[in-house]
Amino acid sequence: MPLLFNLSTRHSFLFPSRSSPPLFSLFRARASELPRSNPSLAEEGRSQSPEARRYGWAAAMEGSVGPRVYSCSNCRNHVCLHDDIISKAFHGRHGRAFLFSHGRNIVMGPKQDRLLMTGIHTVADVYCHGCGAVLGWKYERAYEETQRYKEGKFVFEKIKIIKENW
Repeated sequence: MPLLFNLSTRHSFLFPSRSSPPLFSLFRARASELPRSNPSLAEEGRSQSPEARRYGWAAAMEGSVGPRVYSCSNCRNHVCLHDDIISKAFHGRHGRAFLFSHGRNIVMGPKQDRLLMTGIHTVADVYCHGCGAVLGWKYERAYEETQRYKEGKFVFEKIKIIKENW
């Protein structure tokens, strides 16, 4: 038989205050389906914060997480923002690559013409400002009209960057 949530101290994390009505008053669950503490944290010897226990992980992380960024996989230097992704359908020397509208904390190499999969382009290699690793390239000029949208954009290879603040 399904049980209704109640305002007992065991389930107080579901309700921000005792004076407000229950947020999940219409939600029914069995006692075995009630949320438990994160087992991966217990295995690592960490425990949840009081805010996370009371309101859940989403509320605990809401104010502390900044913008989602990609960093250099070698030195963790922030090089681009997730919000700047234009396309994930690119390929580089080492596999998948992403097209970004902006790059940060990078150094540009000399311009050179290269024959890429979509034709001849003038590109400049992009290096990490922190460690000097090659992260991808920047399209300086596209000779074909259909490829002009790439001009001024950055391609970062997926293997060279990592996600942070996700």
